[in-house]
Amino acid sequence: MTHCPTGLARGIGLAAVLICLATPLPARAAQEEAASPEADSIALLEEAKQVQKEFERHREQRLPPEWSGFGGQCDALVGRLCLRHGDGEAPPVEPAPLEVEMARMDMLRTLGRIASRIPRDRWVLGQRVFYLREQGEFLRAEALTGRCHPDDEWWCLALKGYLLQSQGRSIEAEAVFRDAIPRMPEEERERWLALDYLLDEEARELFEDADAEEQGALREQLWLLADPLYLVEGNDREAEQYARRTLIRIREAAENAFDLPWEKDLEELVARYGGEVGWERGKAAPPSAILQDNRFIIGRHHPHGREFMPAGTFLQDPTGVPVRAWEIEDRAPWTGYAAWYAPIITTMDAQVARFRRGDSLLVVAGYQPPPRPEEAPRPTVRETAPGADPFAAFAAPPPPPPVRAGAVESGVFVLTPEGERVVDQRGTAREGVVTARVPNGGYIFGLEVLEDADERGWRVRGGVRQEDLPFGLAAISDVVLLDPDGDLPESLDEALPRVLGSTRVRSGEAFVAGWEVYGLQTGESAIVGITMQDANPGLLERATQFLRLTTPEAPLELSWEEAGPDQLGTVFRAIQLTLPEVEAGEYDLILTVQLPGRTPIDVTTRLIVDG
Repeated sequence: MTHCPTGLARGIGLAAVLICLATPLPARAAQEEAASPEADSIALLEEAKQVQKEFERHREQRLPPEWSGFGGQCDALVGRLCLRHGDGEAPPVEPAPLEVEMARMDMLRTLGRIASRIPRDRWVLGQRVFYLREQGEFLRAEALTGRCHPDDEWWCLALKGYLLQSQGRSIEAEAVFRDAIPRMPEEERERWLALDYLLDEEARELFEDADAEEQGALREQLWLLADPLYLVEGNDREAEQYARRTLIRIREAAENAFDLPWEKDLEELVARYGGEVGWERGKAAPPSAILQDNRFIIGRHHPHGREFMPAGTFLQDPTGVPVRAWEIEDRAPWTGYAAWYAPIITTMDAQVARFRRGDSLLVVAGYQPPPRPEEAPRPTVRETAPGADPFAAFAAPPPPPPVRAGAVESGVFVLTPEGERVVDQRGTAREGVVTARVPNGGYIFGLEVLEDADERGWRVRGGVRQEDLPFGLAAISDVVLLDPDGDLPESLDEALPRVLGSTRVRSGEAFVAGWEVYGLQTGESAIVGITMQDANPGLLERATQFLRLTTPEAPLELSWEEAGPDQLGTVFRAIQLTLPEVEAGEYDLILTVQLPGRTPIDVTTRLIVDG
C-alpha cells in the first residue's frame, strides 16, 4: 500500500499534495478495476432479487379476495402451513389480470438485461427459466439452458430436464437428469438423490440400515415400483421428482406467493406434491377488529394427485405382497402426482390366480375397468396450457364434449425385482382374460389399461411367487371365480373364457369356483372344505376369538370327500356356489384340502360382496 508522508504535504502546498497523490494512482486504479466486477455483480444480483420480489408482491396483491371455504381444521400441519386434502376438484379462479402478465414481461426484460452483465449467475438463470415456463415460452427458456459455462453445465441440464418434464416429455427429461446428476458437485448430487419427505417409517429404516451399495439397489427398486404405468415408456414419476428438486433449487432463495421466508416446510410441500398449479386469496369471516387484514393466500396443487410411492412393506419384499394389496391412495395421499398422459389412475377390479405347470408359474388374470359413463365427465379443473398463466389454471369448464370412444391400450407385465421385464404383453382389449407363463420364482406383476378418451388409467399391481414343488408333496392353486352360466368346466383351458373380471360377487347370487390340485397319488382321496368368513371382524369380535371365547361365524361352510385320480397328474375341480344373503363387505373364501396322513393345505381368496 502507498501513502504520502503527512509533513511533506503540509510544507510544500497543494501542488506538492497533488504530486504526492499522483504516485499511487495506477495501483489504486488497478485495485478498483479488479474489485469493480465483483461489486457490480453483487449490486446486479440484488437488483434482480428486488425486481423478482416486487413482481411477486404485485401479483399477490392483484388476487381479488373471496370468502373462502377453506376454513376448518387442517388435515395436517406442515411447519407454518395448513395442509388440506380436497375432493379431487377445485373451485374456479378468475384469470390473472393483464397487468400481471405485463409486469412479468417487464421483470423478464430486467432479468435479461442483468443476465447479459452476469451471465454465469445461476440464480438469475433459474428465475428466467421459471418465469418463461410460467409464461408458456418453453423454446425461449430451453434456449437459455444451452449456453452454459462447463462448470455450470449440470445446472443447465437440470433446468432443461425441469422444462421437458413440465411439457410431458418425460423420457427426454429422464435422460437429461441422468446426464446431469453425475456432473453435479457431491453436495448437490446428494440433494437431488435425497428421498427426504417421500418415505414412510419402514422405508426410511430400510435405507438407514443399508450400506451405500444396498441403498443404490433400494433406490432403483423404489422407482421401479413407483412407476405409475408400465404401459408408458420411461419412468415419469422419477423424472418428476428430479424436476421438483430443480424447482426447490430455483425457489429457495427467491420470493414466493405466500410472502414467507423459504424454510423446510415449503421445501417439503414441493417435494411431496410438486409446484402449485393455482393461487387464491381467501378471506375469513369478518374479525372483530374492523381494520384487521384477514386475507390469506391459498396455494393449490394438482387436484388429481395420487400416491404412487411404495410403502416400506412393498419395498422390503415386492414379490411377497399379494396382488391388489397395493391400492392407489387418492383421498389423502402422503405424496401426490398426476401423470401427464392420465391424470386419473386408479386401482381396477381384477382377479389374479396362480397355477402350476411343472417348473413354471402360469398367471391367469381377469380384468374389468369401470364401464364408460353415458356422458363423458368433464373435470372442473384443467391443466395450465402452454402460454397460459398458471394463476389462471382453474377456470370454469366448457360444455361437455360429445361422447367418443378413445383408443385403448392394455398390458400384462411380469418383472423381476431388479426390473427385468420377463413378460411384456400388450393389446387393445378394455376388458378380458390374459395369461402369462414364467419360470418358478418371485416376480412383480402388473395388469394395466389406458384409455385416451378421458385420459384415464387403471391398474392392479403386486407380487406373485411360486417355488418348485418337491417330489411327494401336494399343493393347490389359487381359486378362480367363473361365470356360472353353462356346465361346470372340466379343465382350466375350458374355464379360461369364463374367468370373471373381478372377485366381486352379489349377495344371494351364484358363482363358480375352480382350482387345481397337484401331487395327488393314484387312488388317493381327499376331504375338501370351503368356508367363507368376514375378512374384517369388529374389534370386540376379534378379541373374543383371540381369547377362544367364540369362533368366527361362517355364512358359508361345506365339505365333501373327493375320490382319488386314476393316474398321476394335475386335477382340476369346479363347484357352483350360491352365496347366502350377507351384508356387503369383504370376505375370505378359504379352500382346504386334507389328504390322509398329510398336513392340510389351504388357500384364501378375498371376495368383495355387494349388497
